[in-house]
Amino acid sequence: MAGPVECSRHALDGIVVLDLSGSMGNYCGKLFADLGADVILVEPASGVPTRGMEPMISCHEGAEASLVYQYQNTNKRSIVLDLEQDGGRELLRALVKGADLLIESEHPGVMQARGLDYQTLRKINPALVMASITAFGQSGPYADWQAEDIVGLALGGMLYLGGYTDTAPIAAFGDQA
Repeated sequence: MAGPVECSRHALDGIVVLDLSGSMGNYCGKLFADLGADVILVEPASGVPTRGMEPMISCHEGAEASLVYQYQNTNKRSIVLDLEQDGGRELLRALVKGADLLIESEHPGVMQARGLDYQTLRKINPALVMASITAFGQSGPYADWQAEDIVGLALGGMLYLGGYTDTAPIAAFGDQA
């Protein structure tokens, strides 16, 4: 007869996520963190772009003042790594050894040029799941195209619901596409 089953407090306790996704995917990492995963936000030395996005908390100054940053990165830990340098890439590879999931949103080919693509990282950790969030995928005729959220809304048909017939398109706040 089996003993009692240990219950965890959160659905994703014990899952380690490396979040390299920037503004395009930080919300994805937030969902994992909110469900109990240990999410590590990997930032460049300049910080993720959302650190500078308004609105700002009026009583705060500096890198922690952005409400967008605070919202998208709730419950995450953070580390600064320069992935353009060998040392930063080596530290990321060390983190990959203990990770379950890596989320990234670089343009196609960037992670491969750094030696941090899935084929390379899975040699370090065969159980690693890697999610690449890009506007138009990793390959195909539009892979190199860049897009803002409003383009995703338009191409997905959801922009039809935003705005009025006599105005320019209006997108919902928060990069929802």
